[in-house]
This record gives sequence, structure tokens and C-alpha cells, in this order.
Amino acid sequence: MSAALGLYRLAGRLGCRLGLPSLVLRGRPEELRERRGLCPLGGDPPPLWIHAASVGELSAASPLVEGIRRGAGARVALSAMTRTGKERAQRLRPDVGPFHPPLDAPGPVRRCLDRLRPRGLVVLETELWPVLLLGLDARGVPWGIASARLSDRAQRRMRRAGGLFRRVLGTVGAVGARTPEDAARFRALGVPPDRIRVTGDLKEDRPSTPFRPPPRGRPRWLAACTRPGEEEIVLDALRLLAEELPAGELVLAPRHPERFEAVADLASARGHRVRRWREREDPLPEGEWVVTLLDEMGVLEEAYRRTSVAFVGGSLAPFGGHSPLEAAAAGRPVLFGPHAGNCREIVDALEEGGALIRVANGHDLVEAVLRLTRSPEDAERQGRAAHRVLAERAGATRRTLEFLRERGVTE
Repeated sequence: MSAALGLYRLAGRLGCRLGLPSLVLRGRPEELRERRGLCPLGGDPPPLWIHAASVGELSAASPLVEGIRRGAGARVALSAMTRTGKERAQRLRPDVGPFHPPLDAPGPVRRCLDRLRPRGLVVLETELWPVLLLGLDARGVPWGIASARLSDRAQRRMRRAGGLFRRVLGTVGAVGARTPEDAARFRALGVPPDRIRVTGDLKEDRPSTPFRPPPRGRPRWLAACTRPGEEEIVLDALRLLAEELPAGELVLAPRHPERFEAVADLASARGHRVRRWREREDPLPEGEWVVTLLDEMGVLEEAYRRTSVAFVGGSLAPFGGHSPLEAAAAGRPVLFGPHAGNCREIVDALEEGGALIRVANGHDLVEAVLRLTRSPEDAERQGRAAHRVLAERAGATRRTLEFLRERGVTE
């Protein structure tokens, strides 16, 4: 056992013995039970385990789950890191679960694997837990990564871990990378080249639906997945926009639910009329702008359809940008800031396809919303371009399933 792995395992043991899980998860007894490794029983035949972080990854996992059921004939167990992710996983009707994964410490991992007895594990994106993954390998259980992504920052962090992740990734059966850049970073961490293939981003594989033009009439635009510092920019832009367009609706969707009330207070303090998502069908008052706060989870797709222009957040402030895929799937023109490190490839593809406009600041945001609102033909043209770009990039699910099967992870 390497020194880094020994220290990691020791930290996990100490945390459990000191009662940190009970302290952190106080008032959430079901989650505490599952984090301690008391997951559902796997049953017979043993299930294929799919693990994702939260809602976005689980939405992407839906066609993967169905493909595994059809192709491998496997029972499927689902787990998610967050409560909202677990709720989303329930819609996929898993054979086992959904449940929260065990804490990455020897005791919880051992109990979970004893109960679940998985035939294999597929993790989405970058959910790499050393004790769990090495525990699977010790039991001869194959595992792989789908939509594998690895930023430069994450790669540097893993390299500093004293060989810990090099050892973990030495046991992986298949890395289905999103992009050539992701594949190169995994290779640099020691994954053998024959275990890596660029299979694409599962989030880009969405059910093919007919294009629906953006709604016309009263101006409606969406600021989605906004982060701290961006709501102020968006609300300042709305004030300037109101000088040119006297009435309309801004749907404001903060990225994290714990910020809903703070953002509502911020909009009210700046003099905007604020209503909640549940009131979205109420008639809008004449002669003024209204901020509709999207304060529910799992309804962003509906919000994109409701509006005609979409700004995607995490991109004006240095958060790396959030994925514009949902906006593109809805056939809406996308406005995106200068920070795109988390999703550069799809942002570049949409920009090259004439579907995405870069905005560097609030002034640019006002100009772009104003132009697209005043020209519904431009909004529809760019929306069609976004829809087309996504259709042309389809196929990640098929490629991922083929690679996982070829490498023996799903069969």
C-alpha cells in the first residue's frame, strides 16, 4: 500500500470513528444510513451499478441505462451524490436504489459492496473515489468511466496526490472520454492507451425532437444557472434593457437552490417586480418588466421553451461556464460569457455553427438580448442552428456502450 493511500484510508477511518458523518448528516437519517454503507441489497442476478454526481449527469445517464438494459440485459443499480440527483434517479426506474454512495472509507465501502455485490460499475464524468474503486478491483469487479472529463486543474491536483490516482486509474477498464483533451489528460495520469477512447459527451445525446421556434410577442429571456456576481450583472442589464423595451419577462434561474431567496431579495431590492415560478402562467402586468424566479428543480427545460433568448451563467464570472446543451436542445440562441473552461468544445461548436454569441460584460448582454428580441427572425435562425449542431454531434451513447461492452465493463 502506498503512503498516500494509507493516509487517505486512515483519514476516512478517523472521520467515521469521530462521528463526522453523523454530525454532517444530522437530520437526514436515510442518507446517513446509506453513506455508512447500508445500501439496498443487490439481489440476483447482481446489478450493474451506475453512479452520477447530480441531476445533470443523471439526465445524461438515461439513454445509457436503457442501452445497458437492452444490450447487456442487466439489472441496474443507481446512486447519486445529492438529494436532488437521487430524486432524478428515481425517474429512471432502477432495479436497485436509487441510493447515496458510501463514504469513501474502508468500513462503509466494504459494507456497501457486501450488500450490493455489483457485477460492474460505470461512473459518470469524474466521480473517482479511491477506496471504492480499489475495493472493486480487489474483488475482481470491472469499472469504467463514461463522459469522462478532467480539467487541467483536476489533473494537477491528482498528480500532487503522490501516485494515489495513478494507482486507482491503473485499475480502470474503460475511459470513455468526452474530448481528445480529456483523453490526453487521462493518458498523462497513466491510463493505458487501449483503455481510452473518445466517445463524446452523453449530455449531448438527447432525444430527437422537432424544432420549435422561439415564442414571439412580449419579450421573454432567460438567465440560467447564474452564479454569485452574475445576478447583479443580469439585473443591471435588465434596467438598461427596460429603457429600450418597456415591458417583458426575465426568467432568472440561480444555479443552486440554497441561493433562491437571496436572489429574490436582490432583485426586489433593485426595484424589480418579482414573482415565483409557480406564478408563471399568471398574466403579466402591462407596461413593466417582471422577474420570474425559477425556484424549482428539474424545470429548466420548460423555462428554455418559454423564452426566446438564453444567457447561460457561470460564464461572466470565473466559474468555468455551465453547459449550454439544454438551451441548444430547446432550439434557443445562446449568449455566453468569456469563461468556458468547463464546456469549451460545445461552446466553440455552437459559436462556429452560428448559434452562440459571446458577451464579455453587461453591456454586451443588453445589446445581444435587444437585437434578438427585436429580430425574431434572427432568434429563430440561431435557434435552428443550435438545434442542428446538437443533432450533428449525436452518437455518444452508442459509442460509449460499444466501448464499455468491448472492454468487459458492462458484460
